[in-house]
Amino acid sequence: MGGISCNYLRQEPIQPADRHSEELVRVHDMVQALCQRGPEAQRVTAFGHVVFGHAKFNNIGFNGGDQPIYNEDQSVAVVCDGEIYNHQELRRELIGKGHSFQTDTDIEVIVHLYEEVGSELFTRLHGMFAVVLHDCRKNVVLAARDRLGEKPLVYWQSAEKVLFASELKVLMQHPDIQRKINDDALALYFNSLYIPAPHTIVAGVNELLPAHYLLITEETLTPVQYWQPRLAVNWNMTEQEAVEGFLSLFQQAVAGRIGADEQLGVFLSGGVDSSAVTAFASQYHHDRLRSFCVGMQDGADERPFARTVADLYRTDHQEVCVTDRVEDVVTRVCAYFDEPFGDSSAIPTYLAAREAGKHVSIVLTGDGADELFAGYSYYLDQRYLFNSRIISKLVRETDAFCMQKFGHTCADRLYARKGHDRSRSNWYGMRSMLDDKTVAALLGRPFTAPSTFFSTNGWLNFHDQDPLTVAFSHDVQFFLSGDLLKKVDVASKMASVQCRNPFLDHRLVEFALTIPPQLKMRNREPKYILKQAMQDYLPHEVLFRQKQGFGAPVGAWMRDQLRELVQDSLARGCRSEQYLDRKTMDGILTRFYEQGEVDYRLYFALWMLLMFELWLAKHWHAV
Repeated sequence: MGGISCNYLRQEPIQPADRHSEELVRVHDMVQALCQRGPEAQRVTAFGHVVFGHAKFNNIGFNGGDQPIYNEDQSVAVVCDGEIYNHQELRRELIGKGHSFQTDTDIEVIVHLYEEVGSELFTRLHGMFAVVLHDCRKNVVLAARDRLGEKPLVYWQSAEKVLFASELKVLMQHPDIQRKINDDALALYFNSLYIPAPHTIVAGVNELLPAHYLLITEETLTPVQYWQPRLAVNWNMTEQEAVEGFLSLFQQAVAGRIGADEQLGVFLSGGVDSSAVTAFASQYHHDRLRSFCVGMQDGADERPFARTVADLYRTDHQEVCVTDRVEDVVTRVCAYFDEPFGDSSAIPTYLAAREAGKHVSIVLTGDGADELFAGYSYYLDQRYLFNSRIISKLVRETDAFCMQKFGHTCADRLYARKGHDRSRSNWYGMRSMLDDKTVAALLGRPFTAPSTFFSTNGWLNFHDQDPLTVAFSHDVQFFLSGDLLKKVDVASKMASVQCRNPFLDHRLVEFALTIPPQLKMRNREPKYILKQAMQDYLPHEVLFRQKQGFGAPVGAWMRDQLRELVQDSLARGCRSEQYLDRKTMDGILTRFYEQGEVDYRLYFALWMLLMFELWLAKHWHAV
């Protein structure tokens, strides 16, 4: 694990003693910027046509060796950020076929598997990874990303070279890359809080899509999707089958992410997702499990619920009550993000990771459960969409009345399986912070509308078009990797810890997306199937309490602790004026501070402006 920064020269092999030594120096400088992602050591190696840079993050039980890792005759080399959870199984198979291993690392299976199956190797890997592999005999490079996008990989190409890195700010140190804002990416940021792949904020630099690899030769760069499940709902699946299928796969996913010798932690918010991970991890971990919870002043404080679960499973529990000055934490976190990022939950995520990093190097999380099992309250509105607005309203209000009057709904069997035209537009509206019209006013120049991007850039094959499957499709393909996993990756790397996500085991993901969507929100209960599955493991007050989320109190912060920072940062003459319309910016500031308008979308519009300005100061105009 750690971070990677590589330079592939298409036409000529690297000769350290000649003019290519300049590329070696550049990669050396770039890999030094990955020190938090790989704090143990940074290494640069010339091999064939590639300069490999690797920053090492060493875990007991995984990745003990230096990278790159080679095959037997040193004709193939690989660097990898991530972990291969089924490496022991693959190792035994490959040894049986005559391969000789030189290290005990999980990453070595990649080069030997490549010798056996070529580019098909990625379909055999279970884990989270960003990989760059070079076959110097064929002068071919493969660069791949895991199925759900847990590990990032950005790249840039010219006729002469292709550059790769784990982080955009590392790639941007190379002088060949021009510093030009990608307006389509900027529009997506102000629409969605994040920039989804394949865009990055820098024009000409792309982020590799999850579940894809690049096949790169002297002349071509070809993206290939290696994971293409047909995600079709099994409408005949019963509740019992859903529960039993989940428990079997979830147990395997948790057990497969627990190493034999390492101290292990879990982010325990007190919600059902992290509590489920804690329940199973405590069974499989050989030592006492450590758990970590953050309480935010003026925000959601879930520590009492987390304490209940920690006591039940006897974890070594650590609670963090934030005492840092908010403005210090905000600027620190923003400084590490290498492109604009507007999800405020990055702040508590970093604080939890910082506390965990004092005690452990590996942390399990509950990320992905909300998107797979309908955990957000606004999935409920999507669940009641029918072709007729009148019918939609009638069914929704009738169910709400029955729930209040009798304690159960009366229309659970009514669900628009075939979907309708409003499903996609309704969910796009749910996920948008600023609509296309407002974004157009803010940018004041042409760009591809975010609604167009999201409707044309899906990469997974969702067979069904019912309202909830449309929502899950958007969230799994865009929101999960572009927002949640990016947030966790960055926040954890700031604290030099590694996060593993059991809910994102691809076999569990495939199964979850076959469960009838209406089962996931039965009786108006979000995550109904998950809660039914965990009834023997978690107390009722944890399972069925109202979801609080893991966000920060953005509105309160900007009216109080961050007011001076906001007004100073966004004053006339600020850097953002070079890219955004000043009149539209002033309108947002006026509505918030002078008119006192209360709207969470307005809070986040102002928050995104602040994050953009701080990003410009740190990463764009600072050099």
